[in-house]
Amino acid sequence: MRWDYFIICYMTVKLPWRSRAHYAHDKAYWRARAYSRSMSPEGREVDAPEHAEAEPSGPAEGEFLVIPSVSLMRGRVVVVNKGRYEPLTDADDKEITLPSFVEMYLGEYRTICVIDIDGIERGRPQLGQVGLISRDKNVWYDPGARDAGDMADAFMAGAGRVIVGTKTLRGKDELAGCQEASADFVLGLDFAGGRILSRDATISQADPLELLDSLREAGMRRVLFTQYGRVRPESRMDESFVRDMVARTRRLYLGGSGFDLATAEAVRGSGLGVRGVVVGVLDLIRGDIVPSDAEGFEGGGVVVDRP
Repeated sequence: MRWDYFIICYMTVKLPWRSRAHYAHDKAYWRARAYSRSMSPEGREVDAPEHAEAEPSGPAEGEFLVIPSVSLMRGRVVVVNKGRYEPLTDADDKEITLPSFVEMYLGEYRTICVIDIDGIERGRPQLGQVGLISRDKNVWYDPGARDAGDMADAFMAGAGRVIVGTKTLRGKDELAGCQEASADFVLGLDFAGGRILSRDATISQADPLELLDSLREAGMRRVLFTQYGRVRPESRMDESFVRDMVARTRRLYLGGSGFDLATAEAVRGSGLGVRGVVVGVLDLIRGDIVPSDAEGFEGGGVVVDRP
């Protein structure tokens, strides 16, 4: 039995008076501590011989990442079609599972992002799905985490990085708890309608750059800035804003509605200092399981109904 699991079990059985918040913190802390000693800069185990064959090496420090984003709902891979989730089906009209999709379309990508719609919208993440692909891929996983306990559950399910998004996080206290528990998570700075998406007014009404300043001072390592809402084909990235965010973060990644492989290549060659781009999978499946002339499809993501 691994020692970190033993400690968690011991604390649960021997110390029943501990609150759920204390337990959540302990679980996150010990899981992160156990893995931190064998992690490469981008989250893969590199000096644990017993896992050397099962665990692929992660990206080198400074490497630009193109991260395909797969949306998952009730065990099925879904895309957004005209504002609604629609499961992808194969030639025999069978719904495609996450492992099958990864095998068919994402073989060349070492790092992938899994967006758990059930976790984000209903608070019921499909944690078991992560373990089906985490031995072969470095999984960035957004389970709709509300606090450090949810983050810990995702780590223990096999995620290499857990995305803790402002759209689901309960508040700044919970964010501080996540920072205290583990350095291996990615803050998802979710943005729409000119403001941060958050249920906490102190976050939603904050200036994004001032918030990033305070988070950097507190030790935040990775930020994924995601722009929700439709992006017009002719629209251009606000390079000044991106540069300002880069200056306030250790590692900044970009994502958003309409972000595709062309977007990733443009950002890669821009010299902005962005570490990577999360893209939809539409480019990878169009002409195969999605018709080439189909309109209204987006290659993943989350439906956002409010500004």
